[in-house]
Amino acid sequence: MPGTQITKQEIDRAIEMFNSGISISKIAALLKRSEERVSFHLKKAGVWGGSTPTFTKEQISKMIEMKNSGLSLQHIGDEFGVSYNTIYHTLKKKGFDISVPMKNMKHQQAMVNTFDLVSADWWNEFRGFFYGEGTVGISWGSRGRGAIYLRITLRDDDSEALQHIRSVLGGKVSYSTPKTDTRNSNPNCMWFITGLSTCLAILEKLSDGVIPAKKRKDIEIAIEFCKWRLDCSRHLSAEQRTKQFDFRNRLKAIKVYRVVGQS
Repeated sequence: MPGTQITKQEIDRAIEMFNSGISISKIAALLKRSEERVSFHLKKAGVWGGSTPTFTKEQISKMIEMKNSGLSLQHIGDEFGVSYNTIYHTLKKKGFDISVPMKNMKHQQAMVNTFDLVSADWWNEFRGFFYGEGTVGISWGSRGRGAIYLRITLRDDDSEALQHIRSVLGGKVSYSTPKTDTRNSNPNCMWFITGLSTCLAILEKLSDGVIPAKKRKDIEIAIEFCKWRLDCSRHLSAEQRTKQFDFRNRLKAIKVYRVVGQS
């Protein structure tokens, strides 16, 4: 029931949903927890400041103009000195529908077009970096549609690497403080990117190479999901919604540790 102790898995899921643009009230409803408890843990994790700035009509009009021109929410947030989530929820309250991934296709394609300008050496280094430190997963949007994401988490004293990746591939970098004061609980930073077309382009670069790393299977499933999802219409059928869970379950199954020699 709402208000009972929240688990670490629920906190991680709440952070994941909040970073994908889902409101705190929606997260609380999905987790069956109180908004106060969800807000508390998001603040503690350092992903939400606890207050939303007030913008003038002129500023909001400028945000909408920038969004309609194809700029990303992160770019708009940087322009106004606020987070991706603040821009997302500000525009959503004004009735600007940005919850459907297809709405961002223009910006995504513009970003993807820059990837071919990146050197092969850079992609080779990024591939090794992602295979060692990265994660690929599927989260859920406010309308029940699966969204792909790529993520790399490091200690915050290594944030320069993630800021560099963001400057090349887009996405966002966030910071969080440790939940407990232990020897291994260092502040960390996270690079996070969503968007079907953008993630597909990055995943296809990651799929190159010859080393038989286990994470290559994650990437193969994620590529299959992105291509399937891009072929779907805006409104998913019941069968398509079920298939989303099949993709997620396949990804989760790959991540499970298995003793060497056992199938």
